[in-house]
Amino acid sequence: MRIPSPFLSCLGLALAICLILPGCKTNSNPSPAGALPPKAADRGRLAEADAIIAAQTRIMEQDDRNADAYYLRGMAYVQKELYDKAKEDFDQAVTMNPRHWAAILNRGVIEGVRGFNDAAIKDLNMAIIINDAHAEAFFNRGLILGQMGYYRRALEDLNQAIVLNPKYAKAYTYRGRLWMLENEFAQALSDFDRSLEYNPGNTPALFHRALALEALGQDDQAIESLAKTISAEPSHARAYYHRGLLLSKTGNFNSALKDLDHAVKLDPNFSRAFYARGLVNARLENYAAAKADYSDALKILHLARHLSDSLLQKFLETNPWVPDALYHRALAYRASAEYDKAMTDIRKAIELAPDEAPYRELMTRLEQDRQNTRKSPGR
Repeated sequence: MRIPSPFLSCLGLALAICLILPGCKTNSNPSPAGALPPKAADRGRLAEADAIIAAQTRIMEQDDRNADAYYLRGMAYVQKELYDKAKEDFDQAVTMNPRHWAAILNRGVIEGVRGFNDAAIKDLNMAIIINDAHAEAFFNRGLILGQMGYYRRALEDLNQAIVLNPKYAKAYTYRGRLWMLENEFAQALSDFDRSLEYNPGNTPALFHRALALEALGQDDQAIESLAKTISAEPSHARAYYHRGLLLSKTGNFNSALKDLDHAVKLDPNFSRAFYARGLVNARLENYAAAKADYSDALKILHLARHLSDSLLQKFLETNPWVPDALYHRALAYRASAEYDKAMTDIRKAIELAPDEAPYRELMTRLEQDRQNTRKSPGR
């Protein structure tokens, strides 16, 4: 049984929007949200943002060349996730003051959020030229370089962010994730531990620490770290998923099934979790449930229906478990004597992964099954 690797996950981004008031210098990591319940906190932030927008707009009516007013209104638009409006205001601030470091920095950040990586890097380069003593500029440039696949350059930037702010928990977390992508799992674990030292409630560090531990063969410690992740964030579907994978590796299939149930309830589009649950159900000989799970997992195949060969290859690189899901559904169909359905699945699996010997072996067995069925008395 081939189970998806629990430590292969994309880098992901959590860019640090950095509110710098005019004339203020800081190297500190932005403070986390306060203790208000999330919805109340969101309402409070949005109301505050609306008040700032109104106040800065009044200032502009009196002085339409006030770069700081445009900058502060732009930051309020960021709070409301109105990034196009924020960029317009940052553009105005930079036009009026070409060395408005905070406007350039945060314009780069939102360009990264909007997916315009080249524009983001250009702005962050300029921000660093103007002020190379600020950790957030290096942090954000490192994240974007990592997203673009320039892992070594990204590591250099995160190293510098940590030099500037040795207690920068988020920088340790993302540097650890880069080490994971470089298969340097011991260094990744060290960074996650440092991140948790400075921010014990750092859920991303707890979660990725578990993946590093699993990669190092320390499954029990990985399960413990995932338990802490789930305790800190009960809606963390991927923590349940990865713990389910680890529990299934140890043969604890009933507990694994419970975790995978949680994962798909929390994220009904979590294809890999449906596939993993199908594998567990098959081991428990719940073949009807396994077939249903594989079918839910394979709904993702509709995304690949009309892809070119090159795009299909990228799809399979992102979802390498898909041919195996077809193979295992074919096994489940065979177990219930649904040979035609099994043959359809295994042919598709071979089409997607022609070099997999077990797939061809199963097709041979299925052909024999169908021949034996035709020869059976009463047929």
